[in-house]
Amino acid sequence: MDPTTSGSNGTDRRALAVVALFAVLPFAFLVAVVWRYAVDVPFFDHWEFVSFLDRSFDRLRLADFWAQHNEHRLAFPRLVMLGLARWTDWNVNYESAASVVCAVASYGLLLRLAAGTARRTGVPWPALAPWLALLVFSTAQWENWLWGWQLQIPMNVLAVVATVVLLSATELRRTCLVGAIAAGVVASYSFSSGVLCWGVGLVVLWSRAVAPTRGVLAAWIAAAALTLGSYAYAYEAPPYSHALVENLPVLPGFVAHYLGAPVAGFSPALAAVAGFLALAGLGIVVGTWKGEDRAWRGPWIALALYATGNAVLTAIGRANLGFESALASRYVTFSQLAWVAVAALVFFVARGAPVGGRAAPKAARIASLVLLLLVAAGSIAMSAYGTMASAQRHREMLTYRRLLESHRSLGPEDWRVLATIHPDPDQLASDIAVLEARCLSVFRTRPGEPSAASSRGAVRADPDDSARTEIRPSRDRATTAP
Repeated sequence: MDPTTSGSNGTDRRALAVVALFAVLPFAFLVAVVWRYAVDVPFFDHWEFVSFLDRSFDRLRLADFWAQHNEHRLAFPRLVMLGLARWTDWNVNYESAASVVCAVASYGLLLRLAAGTARRTGVPWPALAPWLALLVFSTAQWENWLWGWQLQIPMNVLAVVATVVLLSATELRRTCLVGAIAAGVVASYSFSSGVLCWGVGLVVLWSRAVAPTRGVLAAWIAAAALTLGSYAYAYEAPPYSHALVENLPVLPGFVAHYLGAPVAGFSPALAAVAGFLALAGLGIVVGTWKGEDRAWRGPWIALALYATGNAVLTAIGRANLGFESALASRYVTFSQLAWVAVAALVFFVARGAPVGGRAAPKAARIASLVLLLLVAAGSIAMSAYGTMASAQRHREMLTYRRLLESHRSLGPEDWRVLATIHPDPDQLASDIAVLEARCLSVFRTRPGEPSAASSRGAVRADPDDSARTEIRPSRDRATTAP
């Protein structure tokens, strides 16, 4: 054996071990945060799932899954949440765990995409893994990690990433196309912005080194038309969906704040600067996107365009709420895709990937490396910020759980606190009665008590049930809740 080769292999293995360690650390930190701060108690929109869950013990119809929630049709998240709820007596922490699983799957697909880019550019990709992990597993997304209801967003992002990866495969086999279409349907019926997935797919198909056949394009467009048509059938636009004209003047600023949040959300001003720089960079990349660069840049640009599309759609309906609302952590799961694209593009350019048919100048490669370091620093800072927010939410949720468990003896001030998790005291009382009757959530069977399964057969949460009337807050309490 050549000792020189042996030493080189040993060095490579050690380097890969270091890369793997740094890639695992953000994931391990996320798991620790979710384990420490997730609290098993429904919160706000989560309470709308109670009636759905109650009906599941009798009979659910397809229409129940397809029904709107605001502008969304949450068919697939409802299906997953229902399975978890029936399995765990609705322990919402399992929904948080499912969100983490979605992130792991998305990360794995992004690594596969990076490997494909490496084959096209001749640039080794493993060193990109830690940079992507910092963004994908960032606790800046703390709302989506700790609030089980938000499973819909990690599911949507997973489906979109799967679509991009499948359509950018070196050989676009029929299985890849069918899988991408299935992922597009899941994305559309997991979150409203998932409908953008069909346009993103066209971008990826256009960027392929070998142009797709007419049959592939026809199948993709037909699937898009069927999905969008079914989504639009009997659709009722929420009141804020008509605010485009009103929000148009502030739309660019809102989009900039939205896109800058993953790396600078702790400061609105810095977030706006980061967002505008990301938009400018995306414009430059798209403007110079041609020739041999098209195939390796295309999938990453598609992810950035999806993030930008989400920012625009959110701005249309919610820009009037102010720029601060664009920094909400639940949006970071979408906007981080733009920074995933930035990190990947600058990584490959810094390592010598061809730009315009040849390697970028040395100055451009150094600038790319500096930008990569700034993105990493911003992501780490936002993870620290998100961890502090997680601790605060943990304390609040423990208070809500304690109040729910002792709801029969609450006073007006306590009901005012509970209005934070459910603004309608009467409806909250009704939902509590369902959970008690079904032995679900904070009222699930405790050790030494009869099993929840045996209880459900004997107890029906009827609207006229005395248990429901017994816990209904007084009119005085209801009127004191904001």
